[in-house]
Amino acid sequence: MTHQFREDGSHYNGGAVFFGYGYRAIGEPRLKMIRRWYRQGDKRGKTEDRFFVDGVEVENYTAAINALSIPVAFTPEEVAALHMIADESSDLRSVIKFEIRQSLRDKGAIEYGPPGSFRRTDIGRAALVTP
Repeated sequence: MTHQFREDGSHYNGGAVFFGYGYRAIGEPRLKMIRRWYRQGDKRGKTEDRFFVDGVEVENYTAAINALSIPVAFTPEEVAALHMIADESSDLRSVIKFEIRQSLRDKGAIEYGPPGSFRRTDIGRAALVTP
């Protein structure tokens, strides 16, 4: 299985050493890739892809595919936040902490819409019916 990735708008600044951009897998929101471009040192002029599943870095793409076979797990705080989030985009930034929103996005439970707004996804809805 291979995935196509789309830039997700995140930028990473490694100072003089590297810069990078974040990408989300199309059709698999739990899978993220950060592509680093190195500016100096032994890796100068080279790129490196780093993979993350549910916000946790894994060794490589193969490990990411394997990690996707493990069901996503939510903390009680994340489940409480999912109960507040609607299926239609709304702005709850003042109610739900940034770290919780990012974690829910990394786990594919929410997606961002118009500036400042987000909504539950199928993964987020499923988390509310799982015992």
